[in-house]
Order: sequence, then structure tokens, then C-alpha cells
Amino acid sequence: MNVRFLFLVPIVAASLFGQASDSIMVGTVADSSGAAVVGARVAATNINTGVKYTSETGASGEYRLNNIPVGTYDLSAAAPGFIIARVAGIELQLNHTSAINLILGLTQQ
Repeated sequence: MNVRFLFLVPIVAASLFGQASDSIMVGTVADSSGAAVVGARVAATNINTGVKYTSETGASGEYRLNNIPVGTYDLSAAAPGFIIARVAGIELQLNHTSAINLILGLTQQ
């Protein structure tokens, strides 16, 4: 086996990790009583570019947005029968997971 190859492998591997430019956003969506809201639409919108990243909550009201470029975002969650919840000015940082929980209030009938 070529000795030079053995020296190059760690260098190439290290440079691949250095190329990351994204973040992760996770959390839960619940109603005002604390019950999980299943199937809520969650959106993170970059305030500088307008690009939107979306997800839908699972059985426990959890959501996960992967591979979001670093920057400042507004987060919202919406579901039928609820008032839209919003959190503005979330700063996403490189290789960091941000946890933001949202509470949806009931609409007036």
C-alpha cells in the first residue's frame, strides 16, 4: 500500500468536516394545555433570503428541520383550529442544534 495514501486520508477526512455550513432546528408543538399537536406545519424562513424550510409534527408533536444554512430565521407553526405561533429572530449557528418549542392557542369559534 502506498505510504502517501495513508497520510492523505486523515487530511481529506478533516477537510470534509470543515465544509459544513448548516444547522438543525428541533422542538415540539403543543396546545395551551400541553397536549401534542400532531400534523402541525412548521416553517423556518430565512429573514435575509426568504428561503423556507418546512416539516410536519409527528405523533408526539415533535418536529425536526435538518440541513438549514446558518443565519437568522423566523419560525412558525400552524394547524387547523389553532392560532399560528411565531418566534422571530432565531440565530442558527454552524453545526449547532437549536431547540425551540411552540404553543398554539385555540381559535375563537
